[in-house]
Amino acid sequence: MRWPAFLLFLRALAACTTGDEPVLTTIPVVQGSGPKSPCEGRVVTMTGVVTGAFPHLSGYFLQDPSGDGDPATSDGIFVFQGSSAALPARGSLLRVTGKVAEFARAGRDGSVTELDVRASASPLVKVEALGASSLPGAVALDPPLDGDGYLEAREGMLVAYPESVVVEPSNDFGEYHALRVDRLPARVRPRYDDPGTGRPVLIDRSFRQTVKTYDLAPRLTGVLHFDFGEFRLEPVSAYSVDDAGLRPTAAPARGVGEFAVASLNAQRLVRGDLPGAALGRKLDRLAAGIRGQLRSPELVAIEEVEDLELLAELGARAGGYQAVLLKGCDFSGINVGLLYNPDRVRVLTTTQLQAEAPQFRKGPCTLPDGRRFSQILFDRPPLRADLALDGIPVTVLVNHWRSQIGGRGEQRQASAEFLVEELRRAAIPNLIVLGDFNDSEDSEPVRTLAERAGLTNTTWLAPLDVRYSLLFEGISQALDHILLSPSLAGRLIDSGYAHYNADFPPERAADHDNPWVRLRK
Repeated sequence: MRWPAFLLFLRALAACTTGDEPVLTTIPVVQGSGPKSPCEGRVVTMTGVVTGAFPHLSGYFLQDPSGDGDPATSDGIFVFQGSSAALPARGSLLRVTGKVAEFARAGRDGSVTELDVRASASPLVKVEALGASSLPGAVALDPPLDGDGYLEAREGMLVAYPESVVVEPSNDFGEYHALRVDRLPARVRPRYDDPGTGRPVLIDRSFRQTVKTYDLAPRLTGVLHFDFGEFRLEPVSAYSVDDAGLRPTAAPARGVGEFAVASLNAQRLVRGDLPGAALGRKLDRLAAGIRGQLRSPELVAIEEVEDLELLAELGARAGGYQAVLLKGCDFSGINVGLLYNPDRVRVLTTTQLQAEAPQFRKGPCTLPDGRRFSQILFDRPPLRADLALDGIPVTVLVNHWRSQIGGRGEQRQASAEFLVEELRRAAIPNLIVLGDFNDSEDSEPVRTLAERAGLTNTTWLAPLDVRYSLLFEGISQALDHILLSPSLAGRLIDSGYAHYNADFPPERAADHDNPWVRLRK
């Protein structure tokens, strides 16, 4: 009999809220039809077949061999053993008594329904071997774009994911995002404005892979798990990924009478994050990118660096650059700065832009020049540097706006409107506004800055398939931009992005790629 979701919930709730002894039940009843189990906190007994055992998870997955026939309820569950020792083999039929729990990571949304069989969970926990069983058929995985409910109903189940394309490369843990070949957009790379017809799936580190964007993954069979705020596929057998041939790109060489400007997010160039030799390796990788992929531009805006000393060290390793940095207000200690070629550039003055914004409750800050603010707008105040570049007066404004995490669009919009008014008052003829804006080229904040300040956003000049600087959960987007005043836009030769970070683990310099422009003197 197939139970409607609401009646199933009532049945589970009644079964799991009465009595002190373990409740004899089924996996679908414990999973229920919502994000959390109606049996949370109760000790239950259920029978299932082991579909996958994973040492890195210290547990295994159990699935009802026949299921309940209801697509709104999952037939599988994660059993947390608390140890990687003596995990059961796939195909083992078990009767398990354990405590139902919803496990959530601190600072992450969502939880995973699991059966805790550690001795500390309850004195009643027990795992009994009943022999062997055939595995249930793997359910084809095809999540829609807004697929949380779809994935929740398959949490813990054996699934099959067809051939796919890597759309975000492996991170330090060997995890990567892939999208079914039949769900890719026409231009292949999913963008925020053209994501394709399905949702990328995170492939977990069960069998560690180092892959880059556009590599091809075969059909994978595994178990759908939830952890660290995201659904993920845990493959149950080893596999290989085909190298699809994506290679780094670089800015073009400059001719006589030309100069170049770039922006580089260093992804937390902070001593405390980089113990021992890791700091030196990161500095060398960043410096190599400035010299190689960016071809040693005359000006390089730098975001996410701790202090002037570190920025100066980066400049020296990149080849004789001088550094400018004024400390800001970010609680985690990252700032914006500027590297410049002293043979071509002379820095005349530097200052920071800041404003009061009590609506965002960001707290106080005193800038290096002594100005005090009680409720700041910018965590990393934009750095203004007035320069002479081969005798040409140029003003550079380096930005690092608030990230998109936590719905901070209003703060980015306020940042744009403040800068528009500041630039109107200053009336700067040769102006370059650049950095990490944490928003796309057609977002309201970035458009406000460009259109109302009369600036050309060079991001719009890049073809769509290379118009990106960051990958997030398989979706590419341009968050780093270079905007030019009309006088400098008239000197523009070309512009683009040097792609050598976002797509290329594990020895990438940072997670952002770098926009660049080439201009005539």
